[in-house]
Amino acid sequence: MKSKGQPRKRLAFVYDLCKGKNICEGGDEMDVGKEGEDQAAGKKQGHGGCGRYQPNIRRSGLDLTAEWKHVNEDTQEKKIALSAERVWEILKHITG
Repeated sequence: MKSKGQPRKRLAFVYDLCKGKNICEGGDEMDVGKEGEDQAAGKKQGHGGCGRYQPNIRRSGLDLTAEWKHVNEDTQEKKIALSAERVWEILKHITG
């Protein structure tokens, strides 16, 4: 899909791809180059990613809330408010 100059369509496309994901997994492009090595060694092919459960993000006015159905750690809260600073820190750690 070529959507240069069409940010609304691009965001809708990315959202449609991601909305059903509940666990952090890598895509098929992360497996390129590893296919032959893993299959030759008899290993089950993995996808990568961190394997953590992903939250549902809710928006109410200008406030964002992240809520998890399943927690990743016993000490993790099930629901947190997301500030603009916290969202920026999360986005900075995403690699392209």
